[in-house]
Amino acid sequence: MTQPQLVPLQLVPRLRALMDPLVAIVAATVWLSPPVLWLAFEVGELRLHAEAAAAQLADRIEREVDERPDLWRYDSLKLLQHAKPLLSGTDLAAVRLVDHAGTPLDARAAGTDERGPLLWQSFPVRVGGAAPGSLWVATSMRRALHTALALVGGFGVLAAALGALLWWVPLRMARAAESGLRLLWDEREASRLALQNHNDNLEAQVAARTAELRAQQAALRQLSARATTVQAAERKALARELHDDLGQTLTALRLRLQVAAQANPTLGESVALVDAAIDSVRRAVLSLAPTALDELGLTRAVTRLCESLQEEHGIAACCNGNLQGAQPDTAVEWAAYRIAQEALTNVVRHSGARHVTVSLAIVGDALHLTVGDDGRGIGSAAPRAGRTSMTERAALLGGTLDVGAVEGGGTRVHAVLPLGDPSTRHGAAP
Repeated sequence: MTQPQLVPLQLVPRLRALMDPLVAIVAATVWLSPPVLWLAFEVGELRLHAEAAAAQLADRIEREVDERPDLWRYDSLKLLQHAKPLLSGTDLAAVRLVDHAGTPLDARAAGTDERGPLLWQSFPVRVGGAAPGSLWVATSMRRALHTALALVGGFGVLAAALGALLWWVPLRMARAAESGLRLLWDEREASRLALQNHNDNLEAQVAARTAELRAQQAALRQLSARATTVQAAERKALARELHDDLGQTLTALRLRLQVAAQANPTLGESVALVDAAIDSVRRAVLSLAPTALDELGLTRAVTRLCESLQEEHGIAACCNGNLQGAQPDTAVEWAAYRIAQEALTNVVRHSGARHVTVSLAIVGDALHLTVGDDGRGIGSAAPRAGRTSMTERAALLGGTLDVGAVEGGGTRVHAVLPLGDPSTRHGAAP
Protein backbone atom coordinates (compact mmCIF):
# COMPACT_ATOMS: atom_id res chain seq x y z
CA MET A 1 0.00 0.00 0.00
CA THR A 2 1.59 3.24 -1.14
CA GLN A 3 1.78 6.14 1.28
CA PRO A 4 -0.07 9.28 0.12
CA GLN A 5 2.16 12.31 -0.26
CA LEU A 6 1.33 15.65 1.32
CA VAL A 7 0.36 18.16 -1.34
CA PRO A 8 2.32 21.42 -0.77
CA LEU A 9 -0.06 23.94 0.74
CA GLN A 10 1.92 27.05 -0.31
CA LEU A 11 -0.27 29.32 1.80
CA VAL A 12 2.50 31.85 2.43
CA PRO A 13 3.54 32.34 -1.25
CA ARG A 14 -0.08 32.61 -2.35
CA LEU A 15 -0.92 35.02 0.45
CA ARG A 16 2.16 37.13 -0.35
CA ALA A 17 1.09 37.30 -3.99
CA LEU A 18 -2.26 38.71 -2.82
CA MET A 19 -0.97 40.86 0.04
CA ASP A 20 1.93 42.62 -1.71
CA PRO A 21 -0.20 44.75 -4.08
CA LEU A 22 -2.85 45.29 -1.41
CA VAL A 23 -0.30 46.46 1.14
CA ALA A 24 1.33 48.70 -1.48
CA ILE A 25 -2.05 50.29 -2.32
CA VAL A 26 -2.95 50.83 1.34
CA ALA A 27 0.50 52.22 2.18
CA ALA A 28 0.47 54.56 -0.83
CA THR A 29 -3.01 55.76 0.10
CA VAL A 30 -2.03 56.45 3.72
CA TRP A 31 1.24 58.03 2.61
CA LEU A 32 0.06 60.39 -0.13
CA SER A 33 -3.63 61.05 0.46
CA PRO A 34 -3.34 63.38 3.52
CA PRO A 35 -0.55 65.57 2.08
CA VAL A 36 -2.31 65.82 -1.31
CA LEU A 37 -5.66 66.63 0.29
CA TRP A 38 -4.04 69.18 2.61
CA LEU A 39 -2.15 70.79 -0.30
CA ALA A 40 -5.34 70.96 -2.36
CA PHE A 41 -7.16 72.58 0.55
CA GLU A 42 -4.29 75.05 1.10
CA VAL A 43 -4.16 75.94 -2.61
CA GLY A 44 -7.87 76.70 -2.48
CA GLU A 45 -7.34 78.96 0.53
CA LEU A 46 -4.48 80.74 -1.24
CA ARG A 47 -6.62 81.26 -4.33
CA LEU A 48 -9.41 82.77 -2.27
CA HIS A 49 -6.96 85.00 -0.44
CA ALA A 50 -5.33 86.15 -3.69
CA GLU A 51 -8.71 86.73 -5.32
CA ALA A 52 -9.90 88.81 -2.36
CA ALA A 53 -6.66 90.87 -2.41
CA ALA A 54 -6.91 91.34 -6.18
CA ALA A 55 -10.53 92.46 -5.89
CA GLN A 56 -9.66 94.96 -3.12
CA LEU A 57 -6.68 96.41 -5.05
CA ALA A 58 -8.63 96.52 -8.34
CA ASP A 59 -11.42 98.44 -6.60
CA ARG A 60 -8.93 101.04 -5.31
CA ILE A 61 -7.32 101.39 -8.74
CA GLU A 62 -10.72 101.80 -10.38
CA ARG A 63 -11.65 104.63 -8.01
CA GLU A 64 -8.43 106.51 -8.68
CA VAL A 65 -8.61 105.95 -12.44
CA ASP A 66 -12.16 107.25 -12.49
CA GLU A 67 -10.89 110.55 -11.00
CA ARG A 68 -7.82 110.70 -13.24
CA PRO A 69 -8.22 108.49 -16.34
CA ASP A 70 -4.72 109.31 -17.57
CA LEU A 71 -3.26 107.38 -14.71
CA TRP A 72 -4.32 104.07 -16.24
CA ARG A 73 -1.76 104.03 -19.01
CA TYR A 74 0.88 106.60 -18.11
CA ASP A 75 1.22 106.43 -14.37
CA SER A 76 0.45 102.77 -13.60
CA LEU A 77 3.53 102.54 -11.33
CA LYS A 78 1.94 105.03 -8.95
CA LEU A 79 -1.20 102.98 -9.02
CA LEU A 80 0.69 99.85 -8.17
CA GLN A 81 2.40 101.60 -5.27
CA HIS A 82 -0.91 101.42 -3.49
CA ALA A 83 -0.54 97.64 -3.48
CA LYS A 84 2.54 97.63 -1.26
CA PRO A 85 0.61 97.97 1.99
CA LEU A 86 -1.40 94.93 0.92
CA LEU A 87 1.73 92.88 0.29
CA SER A 88 3.40 93.49 3.64
CA GLY A 89 2.82 90.77 6.27
CA THR A 90 0.92 88.43 3.95
CA ASP A 91 1.60 85.56 1.57
CA LEU A 92 1.07 87.93 -1.39
CA ALA A 93 4.30 87.91 -3.33
CA ALA A 94 3.72 90.04 -6.46
CA VAL A 95 1.24 92.22 -8.33
CA ARG A 96 1.01 92.71 -12.12
CA LEU A 97 -1.17 95.09 -14.11
CA VAL A 98 -1.64 94.01 -17.72
CA ASP A 99 -3.72 95.29 -20.63
CA HIS A 100 -6.34 93.28 -22.45
CA ALA A 101 -3.57 91.69 -24.60
CA GLY A 102 -1.69 90.47 -21.54
CA THR A 103 1.18 92.93 -21.83
CA PRO A 104 2.41 94.43 -18.55
CA LEU A 105 1.76 98.16 -18.43
CA ASP A 106 4.96 98.70 -16.48
CA ALA A 107 7.90 96.28 -16.19
CA ARG A 108 8.60 97.69 -12.73
CA ALA A 109 5.85 95.75 -11.12
CA ALA A 110 5.02 96.08 -7.49
CA GLY A 111 6.29 93.38 -5.24
CA THR A 112 9.86 92.24 -5.27
CA ASP A 113 9.70 89.25 -2.86
CA GLU A 114 8.70 86.42 -5.15
CA ARG A 115 9.10 83.63 -2.58
CA GLY A 116 9.28 80.28 -4.29
CA PRO A 117 6.51 78.89 -6.51
CA LEU A 118 3.74 81.39 -7.05
CA LEU A 119 0.03 80.97 -7.44
CA TRP A 120 -1.47 83.72 -9.64
CA GLN A 121 -5.04 84.98 -9.50
CA SER A 122 -6.49 87.73 -11.76
CA PHE A 123 -9.28 90.22 -11.38
CA PRO A 124 -10.54 92.58 -14.17
CA VAL A 125 -10.04 96.36 -13.85
CA ARG A 126 -12.91 98.42 -15.28
CA VAL A 127 -12.44 102.00 -16.53
CA GLY A 128 -15.45 103.90 -17.81
CA GLY A 129 -17.56 100.77 -18.15
CA ALA A 130 -14.86 98.94 -20.14
CA ALA A 131 -12.19 96.48 -18.97
CA PRO A 132 -8.91 97.64 -20.49
CA GLY A 133 -6.82 95.29 -18.37
CA SER A 134 -6.53 92.93 -15.44
CA LEU A 135 -4.85 92.91 -12.11
CA TRP A 136 -2.84 89.75 -11.33
CA VAL A 137 -1.96 88.97 -7.75
CA ALA A 138 0.49 86.11 -6.85
CA THR A 139 0.67 84.23 -3.56
CA SER A 140 3.69 82.19 -2.48
CA MET A 141 3.23 78.39 -2.12
CA ARG A 142 6.57 77.93 -0.33
CA ARG A 143 5.04 77.44 3.13
CA ALA A 144 2.28 75.18 1.80
CA LEU A 145 4.81 73.02 -0.06
CA HIS A 146 7.07 72.80 3.01
CA THR A 147 4.11 71.72 5.13
CA ALA A 148 3.04 69.19 2.49
CA LEU A 149 6.56 67.73 2.36
CA ALA A 150 6.59 67.45 6.13
CA LEU A 151 3.25 65.64 5.97
CA VAL A 152 4.65 63.33 3.29
CA GLY A 153 7.50 62.40 5.58
CA GLY A 154 5.32 61.87 8.63
CA PHE A 155 2.63 59.90 6.86
CA GLY A 156 5.35 57.96 5.01
CA VAL A 157 6.57 56.62 8.34
CA LEU A 158 2.98 55.82 9.36
CA ALA A 159 2.29 54.13 6.00
CA ALA A 160 5.46 52.06 6.30
CA ALA A 161 4.51 50.92 9.81
CA LEU A 162 0.93 50.15 8.79
CA GLY A 163 2.06 48.32 5.65
CA ALA A 164 4.54 46.25 7.63
CA LEU A 165 1.82 45.37 10.13
CA LEU A 166 -0.66 44.46 7.39
CA TRP A 167 2.00 42.34 5.66
CA TRP A 168 3.42 40.63 8.74
CA VAL A 169 0.27 39.63 10.66
CA PRO A 170 -1.47 37.62 7.87
CA LEU A 171 1.81 35.96 6.86
CA ARG A 172 2.47 34.97 10.45
CA MET A 173 -1.03 33.52 10.71
CA ALA A 174 -0.52 31.68 7.41
CA ARG A 175 2.74 30.17 8.65
CA ALA A 176 1.03 29.10 11.87
CA ALA A 177 -1.83 27.57 9.84
CA GLU A 178 0.65 25.69 7.65
CA SER A 179 2.45 24.37 10.72
CA GLY A 180 -0.86 23.26 12.26
CA LEU A 181 -1.95 21.54 9.06
CA ARG A 182 1.37 19.76 8.73
CA LEU A 183 1.12 18.64 12.34
CA LEU A 184 -2.40 17.33 11.71
CA TRP A 185 -1.14 15.58 8.57
CA ASP A 186 1.69 13.93 10.52
CA GLU A 187 -0.74 12.80 13.21
CA ARG A 188 -3.08 11.46 10.55
CA GLU A 189 -0.23 9.58 8.88
CA ALA A 190 0.85 8.13 12.22
CA SER A 191 -2.72 7.00 12.91
CA ARG A 192 -3.05 5.58 9.41
CA LEU A 193 0.20 3.63 9.73
CA ALA A 194 -0.82 2.32 13.16
CA LEU A 195 -4.22 1.30 11.79
CA GLN A 196 -2.57 -0.31 8.77
CA ASN A 197 -0.19 -2.26 10.99
CA HIS A 198 -3.12 -3.31 13.15
CA ASN A 199 -5.06 -4.40 10.06
CA ASP A 200 -2.04 -6.31 8.77
CA ASN A 201 -1.74 -8.07 12.12
CA LEU A 202 -5.45 -8.86 12.11
CA GLU A 203 -5.24 -10.13 8.54
CA ALA A 204 -2.29 -12.32 9.47
CA GLN A 205 -4.15 -13.62 12.52
CA VAL A 206 -7.28 -14.25 10.45
CA ALA A 207 -5.24 -16.00 7.76
CA ALA A 208 -3.50 -18.16 10.36
CA ARG A 209 -6.79 -18.96 12.08
CA THR A 210 -8.43 -19.70 8.73
CA ALA A 211 -5.60 -22.03 7.78
CA GLU A 212 -5.89 -23.69 11.17
CA LEU A 213 -9.66 -24.09 10.78
CA ARG A 214 -9.24 -25.48 7.29
CA ALA A 215 -6.67 -27.93 8.56
CA GLN A 216 -9.06 -28.91 11.35
CA GLN A 217 -11.92 -29.24 8.88
CA ALA A 218 -9.77 -31.35 6.59
CA ALA A 219 -8.76 -33.53 9.53
CA LEU A 220 -12.39 -33.76 10.64
CA ARG A 221 -13.48 -34.70 7.15
CA GLN A 222 -10.78 -37.34 6.95
CA LEU A 223 -11.85 -38.63 10.36
CA SER A 224 -15.50 -38.61 9.29
CA ALA A 225 -14.66 -40.40 6.07
CA ARG A 226 -12.60 -42.91 8.01
CA ALA A 227 -15.44 -43.38 10.50
CA THR A 228 -17.89 -43.88 7.64
CA THR A 229 -15.57 -46.39 6.04
CA VAL A 230 -15.05 -48.22 9.33
CA GLN A 231 -18.79 -48.16 9.95
CA ALA A 232 -19.39 -49.59 6.50
CA ALA A 233 -16.83 -52.32 7.16
CA GLU A 234 -18.40 -53.12 10.53
CA ARG A 235 -21.85 -53.25 8.96
CA LYS A 236 -20.52 -55.59 6.28
CA ALA A 237 -18.93 -57.80 8.90
CA LEU A 238 -22.13 -57.83 10.95
CA ALA A 239 -24.22 -58.52 7.86
CA ARG A 240 -21.86 -61.32 6.87
CA GLU A 241 -22.18 -62.89 10.33
CA LEU A 242 -25.96 -62.61 10.23
CA HIS A 243 -26.04 -64.10 6.76
CA ASP A 244 -23.51 -66.85 7.37
CA ASP A 245 -24.45 -67.83 10.90
CA LEU A 246 -28.03 -66.87 11.70
CA GLY A 247 -29.21 -67.08 8.11
CA GLN A 248 -27.76 -70.53 7.54
CA THR A 249 -29.06 -71.73 10.91
CA LEU A 250 -32.57 -70.51 10.11
CA THR A 251 -32.36 -72.06 6.66
CA ALA A 252 -31.32 -75.43 8.13
CA LEU A 253 -34.09 -75.15 10.73
CA ARG A 254 -36.63 -74.42 8.01
CA LEU A 255 -35.55 -77.48 6.02
CA ARG A 256 -35.94 -79.73 9.04
CA LEU A 257 -39.28 -78.26 9.95
CA GLN A 258 -40.42 -78.62 6.39
CA VAL A 259 -39.49 -82.35 6.46
CA ALA A 260 -41.17 -82.77 9.82
CA ALA A 261 -44.26 -80.93 8.62
CA GLN A 262 -44.84 -83.61 6.05
CA ALA A 263 -45.48 -86.06 8.90
CA ASN A 264 -47.07 -83.48 11.22
CA PRO A 265 -49.07 -80.78 9.40
CA THR A 266 -49.31 -78.73 12.61
CA LEU A 267 -45.71 -77.69 12.08
CA GLY A 268 -46.66 -75.64 9.00
CA GLU A 269 -47.11 -72.53 11.10
CA SER A 270 -43.60 -73.01 12.47
CA VAL A 271 -42.28 -73.17 8.92
CA ALA A 272 -44.09 -69.89 8.14
CA LEU A 273 -42.57 -68.25 11.23
CA VAL A 274 -39.09 -69.38 10.21
CA ASP A 275 -39.70 -67.99 6.70
CA ALA A 276 -40.66 -64.66 8.24
CA ALA A 277 -37.52 -64.73 10.36
CA ILE A 278 -35.40 -65.48 7.31
CA ASP A 279 -36.99 -62.50 5.46
CA SER A 280 -36.28 -60.25 8.46
CA VAL A 281 -32.65 -61.38 8.53
CA ARG A 282 -32.37 -60.78 4.78
CA ARG A 283 -33.78 -57.25 5.14
CA ALA A 284 -31.45 -56.56 8.04
CA VAL A 285 -28.49 -57.77 6.02
CA LEU A 286 -29.50 -55.54 3.09
CA SER A 287 -29.97 -52.60 5.46
CA LEU A 288 -26.61 -53.09 7.13
CA ALA A 289 -24.57 -53.68 3.99
CA PRO A 290 -26.24 -53.47 0.59
CA THR A 291 -24.46 -56.07 -1.46
CA ALA A 292 -25.48 -54.38 -4.70
CA LEU A 293 -23.23 -51.42 -3.82
CA ASP A 294 -20.16 -53.64 -3.68
CA GLU A 295 -21.16 -55.93 -6.52
CA LEU A 296 -22.67 -53.47 -9.04
CA GLY A 297 -21.36 -50.02 -8.10
CA LEU A 298 -23.20 -46.86 -7.08
CA THR A 299 -25.22 -46.22 -10.25
CA ARG A 300 -26.57 -49.79 -10.55
CA ALA A 301 -27.21 -49.98 -6.80
CA VAL A 302 -29.34 -46.83 -6.90
CA THR A 303 -31.07 -48.20 -10.02
CA ARG A 304 -31.97 -51.30 -7.99
CA LEU A 305 -33.50 -49.03 -5.34
CA CYS A 306 -35.65 -47.38 -8.01
CA GLU A 307 -36.74 -50.74 -9.40
CA SER A 308 -37.67 -51.96 -5.93
CA LEU A 309 -39.67 -48.76 -5.36
CA GLN A 310 -41.64 -49.37 -8.53
CA GLU A 311 -42.19 -53.10 -7.82
CA GLU A 312 -43.19 -52.72 -4.19
CA HIS A 313 -45.11 -49.40 -4.20
CA GLY A 314 -46.12 -48.80 -7.81
CA ILE A 315 -44.22 -45.50 -8.07
CA ALA A 316 -42.52 -44.96 -11.43
CA ALA A 317 -38.86 -44.36 -10.67
CA CYS A 318 -35.80 -44.04 -12.87
CA CYS A 319 -32.10 -43.41 -12.30
CA ASN A 320 -29.87 -41.33 -14.56
CA GLY A 321 -26.20 -41.83 -13.78
CA ASN A 322 -23.21 -40.11 -15.41
CA LEU A 323 -20.12 -40.66 -13.28
CA GLN A 324 -17.80 -40.17 -16.31
CA GLY A 325 -15.76 -43.26 -15.40
CA ALA A 326 -14.94 -41.87 -11.94
CA GLN A 327 -14.79 -44.26 -9.02
CA PRO A 328 -15.71 -42.42 -5.78
CA ASP A 329 -14.23 -43.83 -2.63
CA THR A 330 -16.20 -46.04 -0.27
CA ALA A 331 -17.27 -43.23 2.07
CA VAL A 332 -18.71 -41.12 -0.76
CA GLU A 333 -20.53 -44.07 -2.36
CA TRP A 334 -21.89 -45.17 0.99
CA ALA A 335 -23.17 -41.66 1.86
CA ALA A 336 -24.72 -41.16 -1.61
CA TYR A 337 -26.45 -44.54 -1.45
CA ARG A 338 -27.84 -43.92 2.03
CA ILE A 339 -29.06 -40.40 1.10
CA ALA A 340 -30.81 -41.78 -1.99
CA GLN A 341 -32.30 -44.61 0.07
CA GLU A 342 -33.65 -42.22 2.74
CA ALA A 343 -34.97 -39.78 0.14
CA LEU A 344 -36.89 -42.58 -1.63
CA THR A 345 -38.22 -43.80 1.71
CA ASN A 346 -39.53 -40.27 2.44
CA VAL A 347 -41.19 -40.23 -0.98
CA VAL A 348 -43.08 -43.42 -0.14
CA ARG A 349 -44.07 -42.27 3.34
CA HIS A 350 -44.94 -38.61 2.87
CA SER A 351 -45.13 -37.31 -0.71
CA GLY A 352 -47.84 -39.32 -2.42
CA ALA A 353 -45.84 -38.95 -5.64
CA ARG A 354 -46.39 -41.00 -8.80
CA HIS A 355 -43.04 -40.33 -10.45
CA VAL A 356 -39.54 -40.10 -9.03
CA THR A 357 -36.27 -39.28 -10.80
CA VAL A 358 -32.81 -39.90 -9.35
CA SER A 359 -29.73 -38.30 -10.98
CA LEU A 360 -26.06 -38.99 -10.32
CA ALA A 361 -23.38 -36.81 -11.92
CA ILE A 362 -19.77 -35.75 -11.43
CA VAL A 363 -19.47 -31.96 -11.60
CA GLY A 364 -15.99 -30.63 -11.01
CA ASP A 365 -14.56 -32.38 -7.97
CA ALA A 366 -17.89 -33.35 -6.39
CA LEU A 367 -20.60 -35.97 -6.77
CA HIS A 368 -24.06 -34.45 -7.27
CA LEU A 369 -27.09 -36.50 -6.24
CA THR A 370 -30.59 -35.25 -7.04
CA VAL A 371 -33.89 -36.92 -6.09
CA GLY A 372 -37.05 -35.21 -7.41
CA ASP A 373 -40.71 -36.20 -7.20
CA ASP A 374 -44.11 -34.84 -8.27
CA GLY A 375 -45.80 -35.24 -4.89
CA ARG A 376 -47.38 -32.79 -2.49
CA GLY A 377 -44.16 -30.88 -1.96
CA ILE A 378 -42.30 -30.03 1.20
CA GLY A 379 -44.36 -28.43 3.98
CA SER A 380 -44.85 -28.26 7.69
CA ALA A 381 -45.29 -32.05 7.81
CA ALA A 382 -41.96 -32.66 6.08
CA PRO A 383 -39.81 -35.46 7.55
CA ARG A 384 -37.39 -33.26 9.51
CA ALA A 385 -35.72 -36.24 11.17
CA GLY A 386 -34.94 -37.86 7.83
CA ARG A 387 -33.76 -34.53 6.44
CA THR A 388 -31.43 -34.06 9.41
CA SER A 389 -29.99 -37.55 8.93
CA MET A 390 -29.29 -36.88 5.24
CA THR A 391 -27.77 -33.48 6.05
CA GLU A 392 -25.48 -35.02 8.65
CA ARG A 393 -24.30 -37.69 6.21
CA ALA A 394 -23.39 -35.00 3.67
CA ALA A 395 -21.78 -32.72 6.28
CA LEU A 396 -19.56 -35.55 7.57
CA LEU A 397 -17.83 -35.57 4.17
CA GLY A 398 -17.70 -31.77 3.89
CA GLY A 399 -20.67 -31.70 1.54
CA THR A 400 -24.02 -29.93 1.51
CA LEU A 401 -27.66 -31.00 1.19
CA ASP A 402 -30.59 -28.87 0.14
CA VAL A 403 -34.25 -29.87 0.34
CA GLY A 404 -36.81 -27.62 -1.29
CA ALA A 405 -40.11 -27.41 -3.11
CA VAL A 406 -40.30 -27.61 -6.88
CA GLU A 407 -42.35 -25.12 -8.88
CA GLY A 408 -45.58 -26.79 -9.93
CA GLY A 409 -45.51 -29.26 -7.03
CA GLY A 410 -43.10 -31.81 -5.69
CA THR A 411 -39.88 -31.95 -3.68
CA ARG A 412 -36.26 -31.85 -4.72
CA VAL A 413 -33.36 -33.21 -2.66
CA HIS A 414 -29.93 -32.14 -3.88
CA ALA A 415 -26.71 -33.36 -2.26
CA VAL A 416 -23.15 -32.32 -3.15
CA LEU A 417 -20.42 -34.65 -1.89
CA PRO A 418 -16.77 -33.68 -2.49
CA LEU A 419 -14.76 -36.47 -4.09
CA GLY A 420 -11.41 -35.45 -2.65
CA ASP A 421 -8.40 -37.72 -2.77
CA PRO A 422 -9.21 -41.35 -1.90
CA SER A 423 -5.77 -41.70 -0.38
CA THR A 424 -6.52 -38.95 2.15
CA ARG A 425 -9.82 -40.54 3.08
CA HIS A 426 -8.46 -43.96 3.87
CA GLY A 427 -11.08 -45.17 1.47
CA ALA A 428 -10.02 -48.80 1.25
CA ALA A 429 -12.32 -50.87 3.44
CA PRO A 430 -10.62 -53.21 5.86
